[in-house]
Amino acid sequence: MSEKVILPFASSAWWAEHPRAHLVVVHAILSLSTDDRTAEEIWLSPTTDEWRKVAELAADCCDDGDFALTGDRMAWRILSRTF
Repeated sequence: MSEKVILPFASSAWWAEHPRAHLVVVHAILSLSTDDRTAEEIWLSPTTDEWRKVAELAADCCDDGDFALTGDRMAWRILSRTF
């Protein structure tokens, strides 16, 4: 069976209440999500292309001054990877 499980952190409100990454990363993930590939799927199991796109979107937001970084990098706290 291929029953789709809806995880409890699908909404923007959940992300706001349970920050697990820098806000710019959350916004990037939400902007990439679609009906075929939800934010929770991207969060839990990002493809290489999704990693790249999130990094690019995050860098663009920070370069535009929309978000400030702490230090010289942001941690996307998943699989212990940092970009």
